[in-house]
Amino acid sequence: MQSYPHTGVYLCNETIQMNTTFALPSFPSKYTEPVQDCLYSLVAPTKLYRVKITFLYLDMQNADCSEDRIEVYDGRRSKMAEICSGSNVSEFVSTGRHMRVRYIGNTVNKYRGFHASVTFFL
Repeated sequence: MQSYPHTGVYLCNETIQMNTTFALPSFPSKYTEPVQDCLYSLVAPTKLYRVKITFLYLDMQNADCSEDRIEVYDGRRSKMAEICSGSNVSEFVSTGRHMRVRYIGNTVNKYRGFHASVTFFL
């Protein structure tokens, strides 16, 4: 059985303002309830800081993003990336103090989703 590091407990649509790890609420279990749209806002302490997110684990349906995907936004609106199953686990850095991570999934198949770390730095 694979072991997973401890993850901060953050529900969908929460704001994260400290260095931590986060994942879908059911992680490391497969989600049992439909997860259709889960947004995390990552906000650094001041405008001098930037945000770095590293995806440590991905378990999603379809490599073409037609079912499950993660969207990473620099700031509040500018999409930096779309991550699908089979994507290389990646690291992203914001240009300012805000970053958003949005998980969009379907309701048919159950997967673990993602596990990521967030770091705020000068």
